[in-house]
Amino acid sequence: MQDSTLGVAFTQPSGIKGELEGYVGDLYLRALAGVSAVEVRALIFNVWGDPAGHLAVTVLVERGAGERWEFHPRWTGVDGPPHEHRTSIAWVNRVMFEDQSILEADMRPVAAAWEYVTGTDFEGRTDEAPLRAVGP
Repeated sequence: MQDSTLGVAFTQPSGIKGELEGYVGDLYLRALAGVSAVEVRALIFNVWGDPAGHLAVTVLVERGAGERWEFHPRWTGVDGPPHEHRTSIAWVNRVMFEDQSILEADMRPVAAAWEYVTGTDFEGRTDEAPLRAVGP
């Protein structure tokens, strides 16, 4: 999901893929403003389009406008077999700017993507804490 109002944008297709031990992310970002921290979240789905997990990674960065970076976090201990992975919805969930202000994502585009993948109404994921990445 792309939302340039957050001050950070994906520079190329980014997402999560299943591996034998869990999941790995391929995340490519560019700062549109000075940022200090970025949280990326992802919802993953199995081959049937069923929700298979809620993942998150927070990266502390000191990036000025226009700077790019990539990171490849790993998630282990995921419920369900990662080899049944079909797709993911990844988005920048929140950003901390150089002045310590924080901006959070608008979840409406995520909800629309959820409904497209699953064919069901988005119920939100606020009651379930996401599985945090082992490292970026």
